Amino acid sequence: MKTTLLAFVFLATTSLFAQSGSPFDGYFAELVDVLHLPALPTGTNTPPWQIPSEVVYDNTSYFVTPVSAEAFRLDRTFRILMGAEPQEIVLHVYPTLTSNNAARIVECALGGASNLPAEFTAKNFAISTNAFGTIYITPLADSGEESFVVVLHNDAAFRLDASSQDREAYALAVLQAGGVEIPDEPQPEP
Repeated sequence: MKTTLLAFVFLATTSLFAQSGSPFDGYFAELVDVLHLPALPTGTNTPPWQIPSEVVYDNTSYFVTPVSAEAFRLDRTFRILMGAEPQEIVLHVYPTLTSNNAARIVECALGGASNLPAEFTAKNFAISTNAFGTIYITPLADSGEESFVVVLHNDAAFRLDASSQDREAYALAVLQAGGVEIPDEPQPEP
């Protein structure tokens, strides 16, 4: 009986991920709408963004190492040890962002489907963009969410789990290390 139940759960999970749509698609689309994200995606990265093997940040190189693959995950997970006191940063890389999967990727990156209304979930996040169209989604400080940033740039999509206040700068370094040509933004004058 236990084996039959496990087989059913396995097949049901496989079927869910194999389908192009899911029962949560409406929720995903509504969340993206109430987040007021700019139109997604805006184009493709030329050259295409690739998962970097190392990231240079603050004139120091950090290696990107894969974490053992878990079945049925939308993301591929990597580790980066960054900082003078090594801080592990987890990098979740998502499939190429397209108009067909943008809502699902954003929702997955933010933590998965919720039983709360999309408007309530959206209130926990801030959206910002840089001068080059990179979109950053971060949890608000008082939301109780863990520290991370979701980065969308044309068809590149990833989430960087980091407690550092520099997580957007780290994310930009990861984007650049993967081949996206974005000049460093000018630092504000003191």
